[in-house]
Amino acid sequence: MGPVISIQPLRWMRVYAAGGPTVAYAYLSDDGDDDAVPEPVDDVSAASSSVDFSSGGHSVSLTYYGRAGIEFEMPTGFTFGAHARYAPHEFDFDDGGELKLDSVQYFVSLGARL
Repeated sequence: MGPVISIQPLRWMRVYAAGGPTVAYAYLSDDGDDDAVPEPVDDVSAASSSVDFSSGGHSVSLTYYGRAGIEFEMPTGFTFGAHARYAPHEFDFDDGGELKLDSVQYFVSLGARL
C-alpha cells in the first residue's frame, strides 16, 4: 500500500516510484528429513540470520518499502520493465531464532495491456 508517483516522459516509457507500509508473513518448518543445518545461500548470512533450521514457527513483519522502476510499452501493447524494491523485514520465529532481510530486490517484468 502507498502512494505511487509516475511520469510518462515518452509515449512508450513510464518511470515510477512508490513507497509505504508493507506486511510479510514467514513460516519456518522442519520437515524432519535431515538433521544437518543447510549452509546459507547467497547474501542470507549477511542478513543477520540466526535461524535454527531444526525448529519451526510463524512470523509477521510490518515495515516500510520503497520501489522504483521503468517500463516500456511496445506498439502491440506488450510491456517489459525493470524494478528495484527495498523492504527491511525482520522475522522472529521464537525458538527457531531470528531472520533479518535487509537488501534490495531486483525484478524484471513482462506484461500486456488489456
